[in-house]
Amino acid sequence: FFFGSMYVTSFEEFVAEAERLFTEDPNNTRYSMKFRHCDGQVVLKVTDNKSVISYKTKEHSDLKLMEKLNNAFLHHFTEVSPEAVAMELDERNRALEKQQQQQQAKKQQQQQQQWRQGSYHAGL
Repeated sequence: FFFGSMYVTSFEEFVAEAERLFTEDPNNTRYSMKFRHCDGQVVLKVTDNKSVISYKTKEHSDLKLMEKLNNAFLHHFTEVSPEAVAMELDERNRALEKQQQQQQAKKQQQQQQQWRQGSYHAGL
């Protein structure tokens, strides 16, 4: 299912293509950065399992731009959707309600047991 690889020559083109891949398929898009000691190049790659966008550079001026790109990708990859937050809150509320019901049932059982034993005094 792999369609191909594309090397871009400008950082701006790499960013544009990376954003395109991410917006088309955010769940399968991955980003990597590697430093090659043998030739002193930084290699950036973005893939969505169908295509790969690559960019190589030795330019120090690109490092600040790479930092901004890293921050943008970290934000996109770790961003939580409002639906996911709502689902998590609903799940927590259900768990809390269940716990409260279990505590109430346990308390009622203890009261019934005390009543049967004749040792229940309603708060007296």
